[in-house]
Amino acid sequence: MCGGARARILAPMESSTITIRLELRYEDGCLRGLAENGDGPPREFTGWIGLLAAIDELSGGERVTTTPKEDL
Repeated sequence: MCGGARARILAPMESSTITIRLELRYEDGCLRGLAENGDGPPREFTGWIGLLAAIDELSGGERVTTTPKEDL
């Protein structure tokens, strides 16, 4: 048996476009560079993880930070 029409599960997503300029250098076996989106100073990074973090930060990704709680 075939089912009827399926209900939509996902709501429409908003989309936007940003431009990030990258300056990449490969020095001593390590990736280094600058990333910028034109809305502030360039973000320096080192390594592939640093590149991903810079892109995330410049694209408006939320940074998760934790601070130790003081013992009462």
